[in-house]
Amino acid sequence: MLLFTGSPVVSRIPASSNRTCNRPISFRFALDSSRSNLRCGTAVDRTGGSSCSSRSCRPHTSRGRGGIGRCFVCHATNDASNSSSSSSSREPSEQAAEQAKPEILPGSQQQQQQQQQELEDHQPQVNSSSSSSSSSSNALIESAAASVSKTNVELQASDNQSEEQQQVVQQQGDMLQAAQQAQQQEQQQQGSQQQQQQQQAEQQSSRSPEQLQLQYLRHQALKLQALEDYQQLMQQYPSTTSSSSKQRSTPSAAAGDQQQQQEQPADPPDVPVLDAALLIAKHAHPELDAAAVKQQLDDLAAQVAAGLPAGVRYPLRVIKEINRVLYEVHGFRGNTEDYYHPDNSCINRVLETKKGIPISLSIVYMEVAARLGLRMAGVNLPAHFMIRPQVEGMELMIDAFNAGELTALQDAEDVLGKLMGYQVKLDPRFVRGDTPYFSGRQLLLRLLNNLRQIYLTLNMAEDALGIIRYMRATAPAGMLPELQRDEGLCLYGLGRLAEAAEVLGDYLQQGAPSGDAAVVTAVLEKIRERAAEAAAAAAVASAAAAAAAARSSGGSAEEDGDAS
Repeated sequence: MLLFTGSPVVSRIPASSNRTCNRPISFRFALDSSRSNLRCGTAVDRTGGSSCSSRSCRPHTSRGRGGIGRCFVCHATNDASNSSSSSSSREPSEQAAEQAKPEILPGSQQQQQQQQQELEDHQPQVNSSSSSSSSSSNALIESAAASVSKTNVELQASDNQSEEQQQVVQQQGDMLQAAQQAQQQEQQQQGSQQQQQQQQAEQQSSRSPEQLQLQYLRHQALKLQALEDYQQLMQQYPSTTSSSSKQRSTPSAAAGDQQQQQEQPADPPDVPVLDAALLIAKHAHPELDAAAVKQQLDDLAAQVAAGLPAGVRYPLRVIKEINRVLYEVHGFRGNTEDYYHPDNSCINRVLETKKGIPISLSIVYMEVAARLGLRMAGVNLPAHFMIRPQVEGMELMIDAFNAGELTALQDAEDVLGKLMGYQVKLDPRFVRGDTPYFSGRQLLLRLLNNLRQIYLTLNMAEDALGIIRYMRATAPAGMLPELQRDEGLCLYGLGRLAEAAEVLGDYLQQGAPSGDAAVVTAVLEKIRERAAEAAAAAAVASAAAAAAAARSSGGSAEEDGDAS
């Protein structure tokens, strides 16, 4: 084997006419162990001055005297005037014959003897070589070594790029697999829901009118019971006044004021939002199982906790894991296709369909976070609803409608500007801990108001009436007259004229606004007209019935006389 020690290596052209290039090319593919035993194998006609033209040899040839170069490993020459590849012009049979010849391994005894003979034959040329030839050979050797090193570096860089590409491909494959699994789960869920709906429709169609009537009455009883339970719940948790909030947030200058402030009673506990929201949902789903819904939320929180390191409850880390579980694993999202469907405001349906509106998705988010020890507060924005962690110094909001996106004040202003069509400026206290507390009662009132607007728009008077009664148990005193007016109008739309007249008459007596007073007065006049018409129709019907009874009794008397 030839060693590059810095001294020039010169050998003459062998006398034989043809031979096969036996240069090992494993160093060129040092990173590929499967090619470690390959040889060049190119046939070389060295009497004609041609060289090993294999691409494996070309980078490692040196130039000698007379324009003839020499491959440092296989000693094939490279004539500058004739550098065409002989391997490309040979027949396949000749290539096979050449490759079938015994292989001369580098470092073998036969090759060492041949190299020694070549050195002895060229000894005169070596003695007559000048010092410039020696330095030229050294330079060429160093150039060849540098070329080999560069090639290895390029191959290593290529392998690194290949590994990175493989990682990217693997990540894309994982993402595709996760998306396919989520799609399959959603399809299965939709299929099960459609199957349940079909079964319910079949059951409905197979029931007799008497059974349907009994079911309706049972549902009405469940709805009334849910409303009564909600009213009792609101009475247990009275609303807090804004004045007390301001007094608590204002620092006292005197010590006496500070002591008096500390002696003030604490705020009563806030209304349990989830319990109240489930009672509201029973207006549309009277057979709702509240325990099952709470278990679903417990399961979601358990999945989030399983993804957190033991003992880790940093707010941002918890938020990140909640977002992963809710939006990536389970696919919760805003229902942009059917935004105004009433089910978007029912928590049980939001958990089933994984779709909702900002406030209902925020309730789900808040409940999961609360089970992990992270309290959230609502942020009542115009045309949108967000939540924020109740953590001091954490001035961020969470958009549960948009995959739990973390939003700063500036970003929220941009979002609201796009929604409302004009520039919006928000109070910085919206994202700070010193903002007036947005209570659970206020959150529920906004949820109910959404439902009221939906039902009034759809002319669903019976459902609107039920929601208005929920609102009357929730709203502050200043909003009650408006709700009383809407309740009377719904009763009028349902044809319950006596109840409508009583409610609307009481509304007028309390001092209705001038615009409302005119409308309500007109409705009351129609109620009186319809009542008079109904009374007249009833009188006519009563008279007709009496006449028919008289005729019937007279006819029977004549029959008795004839018989006698």
